[in-house]
Amino acid sequence: MNPNTRALLDAARGTGPDAAAIARMRGKIGAAIAPAATTGSTAAISTGFTTTKLALLALAIVAATGAGVIATHTRAPAATDRIATLPAEDPPSHSLRTVREAAPPRVTAAADTPVATRAVAEAPVLVRDVAAVAETPAVPVRVVAPNRGIDLAREVELVDRAMTALRGGDAANALAAVRLHATETSRRGQLAEDAAAIEIEALCTLRDPAFAPRLAVFDAQWPASAQRARLTKTCR
Repeated sequence: MNPNTRALLDAARGTGPDAAAIARMRGKIGAAIAPAATTGSTAAISTGFTTTKLALLALAIVAATGAGVIATHTRAPAATDRIATLPAEDPPSHSLRTVREAAPPRVTAAADTPVATRAVAEAPVLVRDVAAVAETPAVPVRVVAPNRGIDLAREVELVDRAMTALRGGDAANALAAVRLHATETSRRGQLAEDAAAIEIEALCTLRDPAFAPRLAVFDAQWPASAQRARLTKTCR
């Protein structure tokens, strides 16, 4: 038993009834019981029992009051001890607070981005548009070769070759020479009429039915040609 508990018990004893109070209470109890024993009446016995019960109840209240005081004073140090023994919380770390205070405020990147940088960032959109245009199939452009003119000497060479072959009875070589002339001059040379007449005459000599449409074209282009009589004689 520690000194605190001993002091609480002593205080509780001081709050209880002293010897004189107990003697007076016993005298009252004896006086209440004596009439009940001499008279023997039911009313007296009931009154004595009631008085006895009241006296016992008073003693019980006094005892309970002392016990409550003892219990209260006994529990108080325990609660005090528990409160005293609670661990104190560690103070907040000064270093963490310093770091938080020293941390620079966050700045939105878009606010500090220069106008030129934002323009460069938007450049891919334009690049995609250009790429889409580049993927469009290009329309083929027809290139027309410039007219370099017709070499008259070349025409004379081909027409003379064809005429020599035809007069020698070689209609096939004559036909090949005039067709080469037609290819090189696109049938627009200065000797185109002579080359066309030799072609029709060679076809008639070979009995090629293609002479008829060629003769019709010849008549349409040169209706007053001096070579028409010779063609009529050869192809009849």
